Amino acid sequence: MTDLETYVRGWESDYRQSVARIPLFDTTRTAFWGPEKQQRFVRLFYHARGHFVSDFVWHLVNRVPPAYRAVIVENLSEELGGGPGQDPHERLYADFAEEVGVDTTEETRTEESYLPFLRHFNKGHAEWILSHDLPHNWGAFAAYECLDNIDYANLYALAKSIGVRTAKGLLFFEVHMGVGHFRQMQGLLAEVWVDDPQAVQAGFRFIADHQLKMWRGISDAVPA
Repeated sequence: MTDLETYVRGWESDYRQSVARIPLFDTTRTAFWGPEKQQRFVRLFYHARGHFVSDFVWHLVNRVPPAYRAVIVENLSEELGGGPGQDPHERLYADFAEEVGVDTTEETRTEESYLPFLRHFNKGHAEWILSHDLPHNWGAFAAYECLDNIDYANLYALAKSIGVRTAKGLLFFEVHMGVGHFRQMQGLLAEVWVDDPQAVQAGFRFIADHQLKMWRGISDAVPA
């Protein structure tokens, strides 16, 4: 039977190969985006990441035992800045958006770019959490956190390809590329794996498929 570490390595490899085929992450194309496409991407991606707490974390944290809750709260604390003098990630994204002329406060208010496929993406997280048990849900949460290091490396390259060069504009991506959330939750992940490895794998598969569908949706909405 496959052990957890072997499974995750294979899952990551499959995801990397799939996401690399999406035009959105072909920097030889995105380097030629004009301001309109750059701003459209920033607005769309804002909604792909900006509803994570309300549509994923909120439902999860209310359905797990205390030990699991503590890990989620620690991750959420980092999302909100983590300590004195550190900006919340929402602010960091706003700094990036300003580099290409987008006001995220206005986008938050109007939700003009919150297209149906993005609403489905976020609603899908909530529906999964509310309809599955702990092993499925912890697998999904672990998979989502695991993808940070992969997705944000791709996004960092995309941001640089469209001309973002300042430390302030790139910090949002650098922070996410280096997060260790997945490592922090591996102990509890190993415990639920022992109880129900098939459920954990189902959670990982759901997140990979769901995330890839979202990236393809953004790629189609901002044709490269």
